[in-house]
Amino acid sequence: MKKRVILGSIAGVMLLTLTGCGGGKTLTCTMENSEDGMSQITEMRVSFKNDTATSFKTTSTFEMGEEYSGYLDEFEDYLKDSMTSELEDAGVDIDFQRDGNKFILTMGADFSEMTDEEKADLGFDESDDNSYDTIKSSLEDSGYTCK
Repeated sequence: MKKRVILGSIAGVMLLTLTGCGGGKTLTCTMENSEDGMSQITEMRVSFKNDTATSFKTTSTFEMGEEYSGYLDEFEDYLKDSMTSELEDAGVDIDFQRDGNKFILTMGADFSEMTDEEKADLGFDESDDNSYDTIKSSLEDSGYTCK
């Protein structure tokens, strides 16, 4: 159960980083998961300029029930170490906060400020279709609700 929440978050973040993000128009998508005393709410904001994704910001809030109190430090270490180190190396800005049994992980990047190597590390290819409609469809296919 815990692994499903974690894997869902990682998949959502990677999907967004693989498809790119943006500038003059903004797409906001959310996903909520709740299972066995754990919940996750993820909001992704993708900004576009000239219908091409230019930046993204994603905020995932994880809340663990009392039955997981013995695993809170382990979960925090996982989020801070395993998940974030590779993304930071790829030029993604990451902020992590913990308040009791609630964890907030915020990640974002502006592709115009990234090197070609950092973009490649994320799987971002500027020759791909990084349009509003394509990214919206991709996120909705992954379970997000977009507006």
